[in-house]
Amino acid sequence: MKLLLTFILSLIFLFGNSQQIIQLCEFEKKEFTYTTYSQESGLFTWDINGEFLSESGNNVTINWVNYPTGNYTLTVYFENLSGCYSEPVTFNVFIVECRESFIYAPNAFTPDGDTYNDEWKPITFNVESGNYIIFNRWGEVIYESYNLDVGWPGTYGLSGQIVKDGVYVYVIEYLNAIGLKEKMVGHITLLR
Repeated sequence: MKLLLTFILSLIFLFGNSQQIIQLCEFEKKEFTYTTYSQESGLFTWDINGEFLSESGNNVTINWVNYPTGNYTLTVYFENLSGCYSEPVTFNVFIVECRESFIYAPNAFTPDGDTYNDEWKPITFNVESGNYIIFNRWGEVIYESYNLDVGWPGTYGLSGQIVKDGVYVYVIEYLNAIGLKEKMVGHITLLR
């Protein structure tokens, strides 16, 4: 008779997510250690898409640079010392081409009505969606946009009231090319 044992696949870097997306970008991390725990002693067996990977302890290190783009299922099996098996635990890994997102946020603009550099807005590449908020030096929100293509004209909210020359802080939140949320913070100098 087989006894069902419980064990948890714990991914050190993912804080409990059941999937991982790995981009094949030059400076992205591609080697990860996967760890599982059991309350009993026994043998852990790992495979990727049904192909044997390792019969070892409770962790395995995989360098995903050795795998082409695609979807992979990492599975770990456990057999205790009495020969009882647990249900296998799976984890999905998606390896995708490098689709780096990029945001350039100008650090100065001149909203003086001459049609050149009259509004501030981030310049984006491979950004799915996002928003930004502009703060004055006292931390008061003076402008926000839920469209990164809409620029800030140097006014207080939608009232049209012109703000003074000075330094303002921006916070940009956006979804990158693979759908992960990112944040960017900086400052803008407004000169008329």
